[in-house]
Amino acid sequence: MRELVEKEKELLAQLEEAKASDGVEVEAKGKGGKGGGKAAKTPEEIQDEILKLIAADTSGWILQDFPRNINQAKQLESLFQGFELLTDASKSQELLNFETWTKFSDPVSMSTDGFTGEITAQ
Repeated sequence: MRELVEKEKELLAQLEEAKASDGVEVEAKGKGGKGGGKAAKTPEEIQDEILKLIAADTSGWILQDFPRNINQAKQLESLFQGFELLTDASKSQELLNFETWTKFSDPVSMSTDGFTGEITAQ
């Protein structure tokens, strides 16, 4: 990605140079060049190179009508990023037992001073 940005900056500089001097000389590459000489590039050729460089990448895909709800969005994020909220993580059996126990315990006794957590049968 960085190489593409640097190449684009270089081409834009060449384009400005070409517009100012009616063409810019660029070294011929490879053995097919004329004795290592230089070839002139027109502004149109440079613009064509820039357009090819920044052309949209057509590889990939688009999700249409997905995700439709928050749970689907969380699943998608989890699959692609590996990110999962702590609140969405599966609960341990110990925590599930505690949550069940708290449904039957007296919330008033939990908040009183000196409560030790012991429950006495009456």
